[in-house]
Amino acid sequence: MIEGREKLEGWLNKKGIKAELIDTGENTSTVARSSDVLGIKKEEIVKSIVFESDKGIILTIIKGNKKINEKKLKKGTGAKWIKLAKPEKVEEYTGYRIGGVPPVGHEKEKSIRYVVDKEILEREWVYAGGGDEYSQLKIRVKDIIRLLNPKILDVGR
Repeated sequence: MIEGREKLEGWLNKKGIKAELIDTGENTSTVARSSDVLGIKKEEIVKSIVFESDKGIILTIIKGNKKINEKKLKKGTGAKWIKLAKPEKVEEYTGYRIGGVPPVGHEKEKSIRYVVDKEILEREWVYAGGGDEYSQLKIRVKDIIRLLNPKILDVGR
């Protein structure tokens, strides 16, 4: 079985994406740990959070220092209900375990609806999960947008 980081690296290479996979050597499965280990601000990091809904799976990308306003997410996606996906569902759809989910390169990407919080567009580069809890991905925001063709919404609080 291919581990998360190698899977993501292969996907990025196949797509010709110029991004950097960083082996942190430490567990960076949370925004706080990533910020400490990399010596960067939390707002330079993005979280990829997976929800289940009556509209299917919704993967939402938001700055590390923000939380998702579920009411705004429901309204913006037209969902009647949403709930955080269980870890096994996250892995089934993305191909990655919680703590290492990257914003791109998902197993069932055609079955996922993508939402990017509009504040992310303020940045040129962001750091994100790199496929496992010991890796970080540095990627251009414009590449995330081009690859996912997401709905851009204000979903932060």
